[in-house]
Amino acid sequence: MLRIPLSILICIFSTITSLEAADGPCSEDAKRLCQGIAVGGGRILQCLKEKRQQLNPACRAHLTQWEARTKELREVCQGDRNAHCKDVPPGGIMQCLRENDAKLSPGCKNEIQKIKQRQSAGKKS
Repeated sequence: MLRIPLSILICIFSTITSLEAADGPCSEDAKRLCQGIAVGGGRILQCLKEKRQQLNPACRAHLTQWEARTKELREVCQGDRNAHCKDVPPGGIMQCLRENDAKLSPGCKNEIQKIKQRQSAGKKS
């Protein structure tokens, strides 16, 4: 079984994470600890992970939840990524999966739908 390195997964979810970090439980920590780091490519997420011990408890919990979701998505969508997005650079994989929605396995579609629902819920709160 082909495994996706963590660095690629960080890029897969960089858009999602950037949106969540903008007004989520990690926004203040990101501003305080990752000042001057460009948004995109998972750089803010990587910064937060490297400074985990300095994060406020809510952000640390959010980061832990994100890591669990990432693991689940990796396991469920691995075959779909290989089948439909094999040659896509890391920063575009999530977009590729969304564009190939009609071709995705039911499990992968379900995981992507969960992400969309979390994004929508996060924007409403």
